[in-house]
Amino acid sequence: MNQEEYPHTKYFDWSDLKTHLQSVKVPIDRDIRTYPTPIAGWDGLFNFLLEERTKISKELIRLEKLSDQSLEAGEKMRAIDEFVRSSEFLGGDAP
Repeated sequence: MNQEEYPHTKYFDWSDLKTHLQSVKVPIDRDIRTYPTPIAGWDGLFNFLLEERTKISKELIRLEKLSDQSLEAGEKMRAIDEFVRSSEFLGGDAP
């Protein structure tokens, strides 16, 4: 196993992925809590924040299910790589 084979394995463990997703979710949760009362026709940002929070929550649930599986090292790295590539919040330039 190497970086060329699994390019998205800068996340070496499920907990790294969970930590990153939670760090993305925290400011969205904060923005939703502190968002002013929506004004009819002007609440597009609020709806966007709700959608983003839902997407991250679904990814955290999917991650939890994957991390509960008993996988050998190679399978685990492959699963992490596939998870990261399919994630809207982890792929590409995510830290």
